[in-house]
Amino acid sequence: MRKIGLSDKQIALYPYSSPFREKVLGLTKRQVKLLEEKGFLDKDADDAPSWYVQISYRWKQKFPAGQIVHVHHEYQPFVSGGPGYMYPSDFGKENIFCMDSSFNKSLNKVFALHVDNDTPFSSAHVDYILKTANTWKDGIEDFTLILTKENPKELVSLCFPGEMKHVNDLTLQSRMTHFKPTSDLNVLFTNVDNTHDGPDTGPYAPPIK
Repeated sequence: MRKIGLSDKQIALYPYSSPFREKVLGLTKRQVKLLEEKGFLDKDADDAPSWYVQISYRWKQKFPAGQIVHVHHEYQPFVSGGPGYMYPSDFGKENIFCMDSSFNKSLNKVFALHVDNDTPFSSAHVDYILKTANTWKDGIEDFTLILTKENPKELVSLCFPGEMKHVNDLTLQSRMTHFKPTSDLNVLFTNVDNTHDGPDTGPYAPPIK
């Protein structure tokens, strides 16, 4: 892709952009054609990218003996697979979001409204690496997870050992001490109250704290 002339920014952002974003990302028609020829873009799927992006941050840090060093970093995760759509048949394939009976019951209420059971729903998910915390002496000393929904009817599901409490109609929160995660976070946001006849911006997947 670099030989075709794509910058690191274009390579990183294209999978998370809508189709035909050449003008926004600065891709020329020739570059798009070459990407299609090399198999990086699926021409039959509105030039959907065939690559994924994982960004890692690394830096050197000094820890002087006998001193306390405070390290603070903050960023907003990418929204994976969205804004996009999921079909009813997609939800039962892999339960990586630990969808329980209550979640499925809410989905089934919406699915029952559609005879063909093949109406897409706005959905997105956020993946967040947690297991690296196990390299620390006592795990995460003070861990707080906050999930914010776009609207009260939006459903959220994830595999997480802590108890998620409803702070209000839009906010879920869980706090744990000395947390040693056994898996990473996969959070599903699905707006089951909103069926689609055309493009939509999808649900809002907020930063995870």
